[in-house]
Amino acid sequence: MTLLTVHQDNHPTPATTATGTGTGKATGPHPAAEPDPTTRTSTETKTGTDTSAKTPVDPTHMPRLTTTVPREYVHRSTLAEVFLTGCEQTGNTHYTLTAQWPRAHTFFTTPDGTHHHPLQAAETIRQTGIYLAHAELGIPLGHHFLMRNLHLTTHPQHLTIGPTPTDLTPTATYTPHHPHTKRPTDFTMHITITRNGHPTATGTGRFTCLTPTTYQRLRHPHTTTPDTTTAGTTTTYITTHTTTNDQAPTTHITAHQNNTTVFTAQLTTHTPTHTDTDTDTDTTQKSVSSR
Repeated sequence: MTLLTVHQDNHPTPATTATGTGTGKATGPHPAAEPDPTTRTSTETKTGTDTSAKTPVDPTHMPRLTTTVPREYVHRSTLAEVFLTGCEQTGNTHYTLTAQWPRAHTFFTTPDGTHHHPLQAAETIRQTGIYLAHAELGIPLGHHFLMRNLHLTTHPQHLTIGPTPTDLTPTATYTPHHPHTKRPTDFTMHITITRNGHPTATGTGRFTCLTPTTYQRLRHPHTTTPDTTTAGTTTTYITTHTTTNDQAPTTHITAHQNNTTVFTAQLTTHTPTHTDTDTDTDTTQKSVSSR
């Protein structure tokens, strides 16, 4: 950063001494003419003597505008994918954040376009855990995360899309699994997302942080080892089946890679039983386990 300092000298230039010739006329420069009032006012304004000049605005009194947190802190490639807008620590392991969901999204969409997709809440939970790890818990940028055991409950009556972007208040509490280590590289995050004071989603997820070297070592067999059953290619396939329990259908999802189960997920949708939107607890629950 270059610091530029400007100094303006407001003292008049000393007059040139006239050399007399005996005729009473000066041979030096002609004396300056008296400036007219308009010129004088303009000059005084430039030299800082005009007391009517505007006072600079104090940045601390300027209104706070909505902006996202750095995209690198939530492992997103573009700002359009960043939902978090701010964070404040409110306790030893408690944080209050701000977030915003756009009215339309290229990925998290619903068929009728009237509600935010429940997976937007899951993505907000993911971003919250990673952001707090980097910005508050001291995990360096460049480290990777494994997220497992994600449990999510959403309230559809509070997922409606309005005429403006949806402002949210996530609150988060983290629990380290190894509290005596210097950095909490393995922790569980409990998150509640509210909208205008109403619970919109609640979720819990476990985050495990890996150094770049460890991550590459874990990924190496899955990215370079050929699968002899498929002529040297790796097999990223998914199976699903649905069961019904108490009239609540649950979809079971299993992902396989190289004949190994890499994650399982269960999605359960509860059908609303009444129309009282203030007390309706209709939820969509999602549980994900990765290996």
